Amino acid sequence: MKPKPFHSSGPPDSLNGGIAATLIDCHATGTANAIAHKTTDTDHIMHVTASLKVKFLKPTPMDKPVTLRASVKEMDENRTVLFCSLYSGDSVCAAGEVTTVGVDPTKFVKHELPRFD
Repeated sequence: MKPKPFHSSGPPDSLNGGIAATLIDCHATGTANAIAHKTTDTDHIMHVTASLKVKFLKPTPMDKPVTLRASVKEMDENRTVLFCSLYSGDSVCAAGEVTTVGVDPTKFVKHELPRFD
């Protein structure tokens, strides 16, 4: 993904820190979900963020695409801890530790439409 001008605030030509944190969070939970679906027999699991800790190592330039890489640090039956890095080119600009927990999506997500009576 190449950042767009509206992804910046604060230092000129740098990716907003909240956007960087969101990308790390989303990539890590997506990785946890992919692993859960490969290692379980049920579709009734969805991993959501339990905690997120991000270190901003250097400004992320806006003129290059960003790349994310996640790896599992720890995993048990219901919890996965991942390490995820955000790169610009070959430089690591931000790194995060994300803990996810598995939930039953049928209980977590409402499937009913609201009534407007």
